[in-house]
Amino acid sequence: MRSYNSTGAAWLLSHTRVVLRRFPFPPFIYDVFILAIQNQLPLLLVLSLTYTSLNIVRAVVQEKERKLKEYMRMMGLSNWLHWTAWFLMFFLFLSISMFFVTLLFCIKVSPIGAVLTYSDPTLVFVFLLVFAVATINFSFMISAFFSRANVAAAAGGFIYFLSYLPYLFLWPRYDLLSHAQKVSACLISNVAMAMGAQLLGMFEGKGTGIQWCNLFESVTVDDDFSLAHVLGLLLLDALLYGLVAWYVEAVFPGEYGVPLPCYFFLLPSYWCSSPRMAMVKEEEDVEKALKGEFIEEEPAGLVSGVKIKHLNKEFKVGNKTRQAVKDLTVNMFEGQITVLLGHNGAGKTTTLSMLTDRIENSDDANRTESIDRPVCFSGRAYINSYVSLCILQVCFSGRAYINSYVSLCILQVCFSGRAYINGYDICQDMALIRHSLGLCPQHDVLFDNLTVREHLLFYTQ
Repeated sequence: MRSYNSTGAAWLLSHTRVVLRRFPFPPFIYDVFILAIQNQLPLLLVLSLTYTSLNIVRAVVQEKERKLKEYMRMMGLSNWLHWTAWFLMFFLFLSISMFFVTLLFCIKVSPIGAVLTYSDPTLVFVFLLVFAVATINFSFMISAFFSRANVAAAAGGFIYFLSYLPYLFLWPRYDLLSHAQKVSACLISNVAMAMGAQLLGMFEGKGTGIQWCNLFESVTVDDDFSLAHVLGLLLLDALLYGLVAWYVEAVFPGEYGVPLPCYFFLLPSYWCSSPRMAMVKEEEDVEKALKGEFIEEEPAGLVSGVKIKHLNKEFKVGNKTRQAVKDLTVNMFEGQITVLLGHNGAGKTTTLSMLTDRIENSDDANRTESIDRPVCFSGRAYINSYVSLCILQVCFSGRAYINSYVSLCILQVCFSGRAYINGYDICQDMALIRHSLGLCPQHDVLFDNLTVREHLLFYTQ
């Protein structure tokens, strides 16, 4: 039996052919240009969009600085529509730019090949386009913190390039980073773009390039990070930057506007509020007490278009408090032109400010616990019918409205306050109020890139 087994084994081994062959794998190609793509392509993309980013910041902040944004909001422009218009404009410009950048990367300009020889051009374009979206929202976020265009542009360009620097410390240690560390680093859009560009270079070095079929695959079996992660994180970055811009603008609106409390997004009234009609009660006893030999009797039979009662306004300058308006009570009637006259500092402009809601009042300050803001206001103003506020520097001018409209003409301007317009609370229902509130400001509200005809069409719509 043993002899048979050894004989059979010997026969089997003698007739068995042993063949050794290497596992199939693309040939190793040492290409210095591939290494240059991995190292220099991220820096090239950041530098190419730095000037674009600071221009976006400058344009948005310049509109705020020139009071164009606030005036459009007073005309009834919603905040989300304003930001959407800015986004679509810059997105269109950058889409065209990224299209030509993709052509430069993927078109073969020499027999050696293109910059990205193996990668799918459509996927490269999508990657660049998603990065452009994150850049736009990053610029919007930076613009929310500034009120001066030149300062914002300088700081925006510096911050944008500064956000790329963490990648310089990460790319030599890429193989040592865990998946969680890579995801955390990609919460900065420029770092996410740099890692995506590095993956493009690594796929090019592999000889396959980035394709839609390997979008969710890592370059090597030891890595667990793919270009799909980069695209998703860039979109997440864009969303986070947009939320930060929305929150900062609501809580810190700048020189003009009423800030919301820091927890405003938790209030049900912010998301599903219903208009609150104000019940304006006549205070007969107080009004009679105010009437005397120096106060003219109100005409009978007229409807009060603007009703102001006991308005007070204080400005805090350093440690001193200055009373701008003190216990103002006045009625302005429909079908008439009402003019506020007085010397400098009499409170004319401040009264108009209270009616246009340009700076927070004391009630809002108490509600938001913002006690260090240099504004204090108390009292109520009730405005009915269509209201137009006209600010003038000359001796007198007016604007008449026939259909019981009210026109207020004032000689100088400053803004703050609270009011009820058409029965709506100016602090709660400003979006509804602005459908019936107009303002003719003292300063120019002109756009540099619009003609006279386009201005007329824009402001009369």
